[in-house]
Amino acid sequence: MVDEAKLELLLANTGDMCLKRRAKLLVRELDPQKNDKILDVGCGDGFFLYLLSRLGNYTLTGIDSDKGAITNAKKQVGSKNVHYIVGDIYKMPFKDGQFNKIIGSEVLEHLPDEGQGLLEIRRVLAKNGTLCVTVPHWNYPFFWDPINYILQRIFKTHVKSGFWAGIWNFHERLYKVSELRKLLKDMGFSIERLECVMHFALPFNHHFANIGFRLRTSKNVPQTMRATLSKFKGDKKTWFSLILTFINWLDKRNNRKFSEQVSTVGIFLKAKKV
Repeated sequence: MVDEAKLELLLANTGDMCLKRRAKLLVRELDPQKNDKILDVGCGDGFFLYLLSRLGNYTLTGIDSDKGAITNAKKQVGSKNVHYIVGDIYKMPFKDGQFNKIIGSEVLEHLPDEGQGLLEIRRVLAKNGTLCVTVPHWNYPFFWDPINYILQRIFKTHVKSGFWAGIWNFHERLYKVSELRKLLKDMGFSIERLECVMHFALPFNHHFANIGFRLRTSKNVPQTMRATLSKFKGDKKTWFSLILTFINWLDKRNNRKFSEQVSTVGIFLKAKKV
């Protein structure tokens, strides 16, 4: 059973409301138990490993092809109970069925060969093991990324890279609900839950989130400000907390389940290996 109060505290300094909602869904639906062996594929800066390492005694592993991301994760998470590996998702250095639970958050959309990536994830997942996935929704809200919304629907294109790439930045694709469901079934998974996440967003919300990320990671920004904006400082009260109080109040409109036909920022899916 996840300690909800502690999870809320750990997420208190998270300014990206979509990330916050994804994190809650992933942790809750992963339902971590003592001695679970959990793998975060494409772990990036290790945020989900950070949350899990402070919520219980689990065997945690993060893998990412980006050496810089792994270095940052080690620094940010700071837990001796987490193992990090720089590696290729298409050929992971793990035994068959080594993990009983796997996270694949915002990963599939980056892969040139999503099917091959999922097959490798399936290989290292134990039988009846749990896979929790999140991906960006093709049918995202207009206000989340107005520029690409217009380009995508009227001109059948999008900004491919740079700041104005928005939701498409470094992505091979976005997903329709039907496409994600079919993909997981075709790769040998049984779907247990699918949920569309976050419909209401501030204008240019994705770009504001991008600016926040750049401020947190830029060496030109004073260390004290970077620390204040850090999502890894959930238990610290700062001036940023006042802004977050307002943002969280606005985000309460997303405290509901949205149908698959409604525009949402992301899709969450929980599946079992069959």
